[in-house]
Amino acid sequence: MIHNLFSVPIYIEKLNLNNKKILNHCLKQRKHLKTASKSNVGGWQSPSLNGRHQPLEGLLTEILTMGETFRRNLNFKNPLKLANMWININGYGHNNMSHVHPHSILSGVYYVKTFKDSGNIVFYHPGSSLMEYDWESFKIEKYTPSNACTWKFESAQGYLFMFPSWLFHRVDSNLSKKERVSISFNLVD
Repeated sequence: MIHNLFSVPIYIEKLNLNNKKILNHCLKQRKHLKTASKSNVGGWQSPSLNGRHQPLEGLLTEILTMGETFRRNLNFKNPLKLANMWININGYGHNNMSHVHPHSILSGVYYVKTFKDSGNIVFYHPGSSLMEYDWESFKIEKYTPSNACTWKFESAQGYLFMFPSWLFHRVDSNLSKKERVSISFNLVD
């Protein structure tokens, strides 16, 4: 009998928000805030957003609602709250290198504006650093969540991805001539 011991859940949901209003807010923030240096290679990342941001209220409600559903599914005891949130704007060739979000329970990203070839979000299997040596691609007949070192999803406009904060991930280079705009966040207990 085969038992799948350690699964890695990723919650993906298409949201119905006013992306035009959110996008305008993101672009205004870029005019007023200096870029932060987190995981971005090129592009612009805001520092953590402080205070109320009325255009983001609907998104925040969705994040907290999804976070509560995900928390219950993971059997965590305490409700989660928003620790921080920031904006990412990536032009042609810009990406976000592989990273985790320490000191958080769940993390995520909402794609405000994307285009074809905007770059996939890529998640790493927790054992990928060892798997890649002995489970090379020429040995794999078909990739599945059990044998793949990485798993990719399109960074599609209007989609929210939520995942355990310890899960390594990156966002591939934007190969579109238009900017990819997203909002990332962390939830804590």
